[in-house]
Amino acid sequence: GITESVANFSSSLKFGNDYPVKLSGGTLINAKPQGNHLFLVSTTNFECYNNNGKNIFSYQHGYQSPIMSVSDARTLLYDQSGKNYSVYNLNREIITGQTENEILCANITRNGSYALATLSDSYSSQVSVFNGKNENVFTWFCSDYIINSVVLAPNGKTLAVSAFSASDGAFVSKVYVLKFDSATPIAEYDYMGLVLSLNLSGAKGFNCVLDNSIDFISWRKQKCSTFSTEDNILLSTAYKANTLIVSGRLANKNENN
Repeated sequence: GITESVANFSSSLKFGNDYPVKLSGGTLINAKPQGNHLFLVSTTNFECYNNNGKNIFSYQHGYQSPIMSVSDARTLLYDQSGKNYSVYNLNREIITGQTENEILCANITRNGSYALATLSDSYSSQVSVFNGKNENVFTWFCSDYIINSVVLAPNGKTLAVSAFSASDGAFVSKVYVLKFDSATPIAEYDYMGLVLSLNLSGAKGFNCVLDNSIDFISWRKQKCSTFSTEDNILLSTAYKANTLIVSGRLANKNENN
């Protein structure tokens, strides 16, 4: 909303150059750029810096395995295999919560909606979607597969879920695309092997990353196009409508494409 956008803008108005920055807290775990900001998670702290190296905020999280999901407006920080999570903008902590079961993965999108996948008492796993007002708008149960990645469309109205199981000693995976008016997926994809992650790819679709290929799937008509490589995918990252893919051989990581 406008009020939160103004608060975000005001909080980031800090001038002068503070680089290089000495990070507070413990060992750095992950860093993600988003717009004009850099978000950092260490073993003790969750921090944000602007392009000048000015510290926007710093929180002590207390999580054992902190993972962050960053969107244009808000950031979700959760304790993987724990039960606690929080949602932040650049000005303050907006939401703090605790799940009934251990968190597997999570994602937050541009309009403030977020999805939390957890273990389940009656099923293998489940995912719950909340809107920007922290209201639960959808819960979906996965009976035979363990959810390992989720991604929401930028408008917060469509959810993609990847889940895996084992068959004859090998991993098998499924990707489901869901609307919130039905538990029946509007699209379903089967894969031999493990889906490593689902990542947003601009406003029109998402990426499904496997060992040697990436599927680009559209939100609107669920059209799927595949990029394949003979080598293993070592790294993939999406920025707006573009995707960077680094591939190479696991036995020799000095040579890659």
